[in-house]
Amino acid sequence: MLLASLLLEANTTVSTDRLAERLWGEQLPDRARKSVQLLVLRLRRTLDDDAVIETCPTGYRLCVRPDRVDLLRFRDLTAAARDAA
Repeated sequence: MLLASLLLEANTTVSTDRLAERLWGEQLPDRARKSVQLLVLRLRRTLDDDAVIETCPTGYRLCVRPDRVDLLRFRDLTAAARDAA
C-alpha cells in the first residue's frame, strides 16, 4: 500500500500524514509517523536503483523516471496524443 501510494504521486512529495491515513485509515497506530518511517525504510531496501525514496520536510517522495512507471507513461502518451490531434 505504501508503494502504491507513492507511485500514484511519483516524483511528488506525499505527506507523512497522508501516507498514514492511506495505510491505516481512521485506525492510526499510536506512533503513526514512526510506523510510516519504518515502512519506508523497509521499502527502500527492496527497491532497485531505478527508484529512490527521498525524505522531505513534510513527507516522502518516490523519485523514478517517468518511463519506468506505467501510469506515468500512460499519462505522457495520452497527453502527446491529445497534442497531436
